[in-house]
Amino acid sequence: MLPKVSQTEDVEMIRDGGSFAATFLDSTGHRYVLFVPVKYTEQGGLFAPPQHLAPVIIDGDPSKRPASYGVLSGPRTPISWEDARNLLGDVAANKPSEAAREEVCFSRIGCVR
Repeated sequence: MLPKVSQTEDVEMIRDGGSFAATFLDSTGHRYVLFVPVKYTEQGGLFAPPQHLAPVIIDGDPSKRPASYGVLSGPRTPISWEDARNLLGDVAANKPSEAAREEVCFSRIGCVR
Protein backbone atom coordinates (compact mmCIF):
# COMPACT_ATOMS: atom_id res chain seq x y z
CA MET A 1 0.00 0.00 0.00
CA LEU A 2 1.29 3.42 -0.94
CA PRO A 3 1.78 6.10 1.70
CA LYS A 4 -0.65 9.03 1.53
CA VAL A 5 0.96 12.43 1.00
CA SER A 6 0.03 14.79 3.81
CA GLN A 7 2.80 17.39 3.42
CA THR A 8 5.41 17.87 0.70
CA GLU A 9 8.84 18.77 2.06
CA ASP A 10 11.04 18.97 -1.01
CA VAL A 11 11.30 18.14 -4.71
CA GLU A 12 14.71 18.02 -6.34
CA MET A 13 16.82 16.74 -9.18
CA ILE A 14 19.77 14.78 -7.82
CA ARG A 15 23.29 15.78 -8.86
CA ASP A 16 23.82 12.52 -10.75
CA GLY A 17 22.33 14.22 -13.77
CA GLY A 18 18.65 13.49 -13.71
CA SER A 19 17.43 11.29 -10.87
CA PHE A 20 14.34 12.78 -9.25
CA ALA A 21 13.40 12.81 -5.56
CA ALA A 22 10.20 14.10 -3.92
CA THR A 23 10.28 14.03 -0.11
CA PHE A 24 6.99 14.03 1.74
CA LEU A 25 5.34 13.18 5.07
CA ASP A 26 2.29 11.00 5.61
CA SER A 27 -0.45 11.85 8.11
CA THR A 28 1.57 10.33 10.99
CA GLY A 29 4.65 12.45 10.17
CA HIS A 30 6.61 9.54 8.71
CA ARG A 31 9.01 10.65 5.95
CA TYR A 32 9.10 9.00 2.51
CA VAL A 33 10.85 9.74 -0.76
CA LEU A 34 9.45 9.07 -4.21
CA PHE A 35 12.67 8.37 -6.11
CA VAL A 36 13.13 7.88 -9.84
CA PRO A 37 16.77 7.00 -10.55
CA VAL A 38 18.48 7.65 -13.85
CA LYS A 39 20.98 5.39 -15.59
CA TYR A 40 23.59 6.40 -18.15
CA THR A 41 24.98 3.93 -20.64
CA GLU A 42 27.88 4.19 -23.02
CA GLN A 43 27.58 3.28 -26.69
CA GLY A 44 30.68 3.34 -28.86
CA GLY A 45 32.56 5.68 -26.54
CA LEU A 46 29.65 8.13 -26.24
CA PHE A 47 26.98 8.37 -23.59
CA ALA A 48 23.49 7.44 -24.72
CA PRO A 49 20.55 9.56 -23.52
CA PRO A 50 19.77 8.81 -19.87
CA GLN A 51 17.19 6.18 -19.08
CA HIS A 52 14.90 6.53 -16.07
CA LEU A 53 14.71 3.32 -14.09
CA ALA A 54 11.64 2.05 -12.25
CA PRO A 55 10.36 4.37 -9.48
CA VAL A 56 10.70 3.41 -5.83
CA ILE A 57 9.43 4.61 -2.47
CA ILE A 58 12.21 5.05 0.07
CA ASP A 59 11.40 4.73 3.78
CA GLY A 60 12.85 7.82 5.46
CA ASP A 61 13.09 6.32 8.95
CA PRO A 62 16.73 6.91 10.09
CA SER A 63 16.69 3.70 12.15
CA LYS A 64 16.26 1.71 8.93
CA ARG A 65 19.53 2.82 7.28
CA PRO A 66 23.19 2.85 8.30
CA ALA A 67 24.23 5.62 10.70
CA SER A 68 25.42 8.81 8.97
CA TYR A 69 23.84 7.79 5.64
CA GLY A 70 21.31 10.02 3.91
CA VAL A 71 17.63 9.38 3.36
CA LEU A 72 18.23 7.99 -0.14
CA SER A 73 20.01 5.05 1.54
CA GLY A 74 16.82 3.84 3.22
CA PRO A 75 14.89 0.70 2.29
CA ARG A 76 13.38 0.85 -1.21
CA THR A 77 10.06 -0.54 -2.39
CA PRO A 78 9.47 -0.67 -6.16
CA ILE A 79 6.23 0.88 -7.39
CA SER A 80 4.54 1.11 -10.79
CA TRP A 81 4.79 4.15 -13.04
CA GLU A 82 1.05 4.66 -12.55
CA ASP A 83 1.47 4.75 -8.76
CA ALA A 84 4.42 7.13 -9.17
CA ARG A 85 2.33 9.49 -11.32
CA ASN A 86 -0.48 9.42 -8.75
CA LEU A 87 1.93 10.13 -5.89
CA LEU A 88 3.53 12.94 -7.85
CA GLY A 89 0.09 14.49 -8.34
CA ASP A 90 -0.43 14.35 -4.57
CA VAL A 91 3.04 15.82 -3.99
CA ALA A 92 2.21 18.72 -6.32
CA ALA A 93 -1.19 19.27 -4.67
CA ASN A 94 0.44 19.44 -1.21
CA LYS A 95 3.37 21.63 -2.13
CA PRO A 96 4.65 23.76 0.74
CA SER A 97 4.22 27.51 0.82
CA GLU A 98 7.23 29.66 -0.08
CA ALA A 99 7.82 30.35 3.62
CA ALA A 100 7.72 26.62 4.41
CA ARG A 101 10.05 25.88 1.46
CA GLU A 102 12.54 28.43 2.78
CA GLU A 103 12.33 26.92 6.28
CA VAL A 104 12.94 23.41 4.93
CA CYS A 105 15.89 24.69 2.91
CA PHE A 106 17.35 26.53 5.89
CA SER A 107 16.89 23.68 8.36
CA ARG A 108 18.20 20.98 6.01
CA ILE A 109 21.21 22.52 4.34
CA GLY A 110 21.68 25.96 5.83
CA CYS A 111 20.53 27.97 2.80
CA VAL A 112 20.78 31.74 3.12
CA ARG A 113 17.35 33.29 3.50
